[in-house]
Order: sequence, then C-alpha cells, then structure tokens
Amino acid sequence: MCIRDRNCHVFYVCSKTAILYEMPTYLSGLFILFALLAPARTRIESVVVLVRGGARTPVGSNLLSEGFLHHDAFLSPLGQREMFLLGTELRHRYIESTKLLPESYSAPNIRVLTSDAVRSFDSANSLLQGLYPPPYGQLLEKGLKEHLLVPPMKKATFDHKKTHPFATSSRGIGAFDIHIIPKSEDYYFRASKVSYCPRLKSVFNSVTQTPEYAQLKEYFLDKVYRNFVEASRKYLPEESHLTCDGSPNLPAVHTMWENYQTNAFHGMNIPEFNEEQITAISDFEARLQYDVRFREDIVKKVSASKIFEEIIMNFDNLIKGREENSERMIVLSGHKSTYFAVLANLFDREQLLRMEGRLPMFGANIVFELVSIDGSEPVRYEVRVLINDIEHLIKPCSEHRCSADDFIAFLRTRVVPKVERYCSSKC
Repeated sequence: MCIRDRNCHVFYVCSKTAILYEMPTYLSGLFILFALLAPARTRIESVVVLVRGGARTPVGSNLLSEGFLHHDAFLSPLGQREMFLLGTELRHRYIESTKLLPESYSAPNIRVLTSDAVRSFDSANSLLQGLYPPPYGQLLEKGLKEHLLVPPMKKATFDHKKTHPFATSSRGIGAFDIHIIPKSEDYYFRASKVSYCPRLKSVFNSVTQTPEYAQLKEYFLDKVYRNFVEASRKYLPEESHLTCDGSPNLPAVHTMWENYQTNAFHGMNIPEFNEEQITAISDFEARLQYDVRFREDIVKKVSASKIFEEIIMNFDNLIKGREENSERMIVLSGHKSTYFAVLANLFDREQLLRMEGRLPMFGANIVFELVSIDGSEPVRYEVRVLINDIEHLIKPCSEHRCSADDFIAFLRTRVVPKVERYCSSKC
C-alpha cells in the first residue's frame, strides 16, 4: 500500500510491520517497476514421483545373461546405486533446497507404493536410502524394553548402547514404510494387462486390424526384425523368435532387446549390435507402445487411472487446506508400462515420438510438483511436470504455465472411476 503526502513523497507501508518507508516521487516509479518485474516467489507444496525401477539383471537364461550371477529381472547392484543417487538428488531438491520435507524421515510426510515385483520394492528402498541416508533415518520408538533392541543371541559381541537411536546403525541402511500392492489387486502398475482387465482384449484385437498396425508390422519386418535377428542368432535360437506359422515372435524378440539393453547398461558391449540397429528398434519400441498398446483412449485411461487418482486426491486436499489427508511426497515405483501409460495420457502422439524421454530407460522418472504462488490473493497454484528433470507442458496447459485447476480438471477426464469394477464387468 502507498500513501502520498503534501510534499509529493510516497510512503510504502509494510502491512505486517506497520513501518513507513519514505521515498521521493522520482524514485517511486522505479520502485513500482522493480516490484512488477520481480519474479513471484513460489513454494513447492507437494510432489508425486513416478519411477521405473533401476538397472536389473536379464530376463531368463541365455548367452546374453552369462555375465550375471542372477537372472529373472532382479535389481542389480548398479541399479541400487542408480536409485540411491536419484534419492540423493530428490533430497537436495526437496529437503535441502526447498524444505518441502523435514531433514529426518517422518512417515506421515511420505507415502511409498510399489508393485509386488522384487525389483520395484528394491528400487523404492534404494531411493529412500538416498533421500534419507544415515543419520537421517527413522528413529526407534521411545521407551522400548531393552530386550527388544537386540536379536536373541547369547554370545553377541555388539554393544547396542553405543549405537545411534535409529532403526539401524548410523552406517547401516534405513528402515522405511513401503506399501507393496498385492499382485491380485494391482491396478496401479498392471492394469494394462489383459489378465487384469479382460475388457481390453477386444480393444487390443481391434487395433491389430487397423492399417496403422499393418504399417508398423511392415516397418518391424523391414527395419528391425531381419537385421536384429541376424545379429542375434548366436544369442537367440531360431525356434524362439518364430511362431508356428513362421511369422516373427514379437515377445521373444522384445525380451531379447530388453536383455541387450541390460547388458549395454552394465557396460557389456556386444559387437554384433550396431548403432543403426539400436536406433531402429528403439523407434519401433516407441511406436509399438504409443501406436498399438496405448493407442485407444480407454486403454490409456484404465492403465493410468489409479496413478492419476493419487495425484488428484493429494493435490486437491492440499489446495483445499485438508493437509491431514495429504502427503508432502508420494513415490510410486512401477514398471515401464506404467511410464508409457502416463505419458500417453499427458501428451499427443506427435509430441511423444520426438520427445527425448519417450522411452523409459532404467531409473526414468516423472515428477509432478504442486507449487503455490506467493503474493496472489487468493493463493494461486500451478503444477509442473518434469520428465527426467526436464520440464514439459502437457495438453491443457498454456504456453508458460499450468494452473492446478486446469491440471486437476484434465486428470479427472483421464480417470475411469472404480477401474477395478470396470475391468471385472462383462458389460
């Protein structure tokens, strides 16, 4: 607020302190201009982090898995490190820089959901180790009886009285609350599978009859299949990449490609695969997901409904002042199909096919930030969407920003209410 006196001085009144700042008129214009040009202060109120698991071991046993002690897609030591570093980056951004989260772990501030796959749980756990490394982990409850503080060993050499009052020692890993969604109930990370949503089977069948699918199949045969299989004959027996009628066995070749990626990520270069083949099959992977698997709108919605409901409920509660029903951070640790489904809902096909983050590499992440804008009355809220740390504008947003109202309204249109009932219904 400003007040002008008889001598043409302008007094600026700070409403909170009731202090008058006197300024000559010729400077007042500059002050006002500076105030208008100064960027509005923003504050992050909540974040939702969707991650694909870190680097893993190969699927199954073949020549491409010989360099690994374990198979069956477990999180590898490199993947653990990758997710730990992601947690470290989130700590810097949301604890040290913006103070969104408290310095030490507090379960009510963070909600963590994972699929029942071991690699998804291990990825979430490794991320949390980086987010809250010792000595910032979970504290032990006060007043515990002494015999509960130690394992039942009669000749132990440790002295628990010298350790820190954390759930683990100051050098050990932290203990965190992680909710594993039972496989039979997992419509967060597995809803795109026909076994979870039988009603999608007819949708998928109709897609395979479209001209676009025929073109994609032709592209696959011409650009990918012949070259890729020729290069991988020593790794992939011929009978495993052909069906009974002699046509390409797409799942087998896709698994082969997944295993190649695993090897490449762990520094095990395979000379038979060149850059041209890698580019071709990467493009095919993107088109397979966005032009076939997530082509139809209902498939997109079903596959991402539970994820979007989490975001809507949390952000809406914070905006309306119901903080007791919200979290400052939600971590969702899933699979690459979850990543594809979310992106397919947020962006147009043309955007996706040229987007750098269109393919979810190990550790890929999508972050949704709810941001409040200081100085506005009532308080304005915006939502930022970051894909692998790069901000992107989604469908309903203007050129410069995405209001929380527009964002939430858009997400509501991408949700199938009670998706479990929808998928189980025959009608």
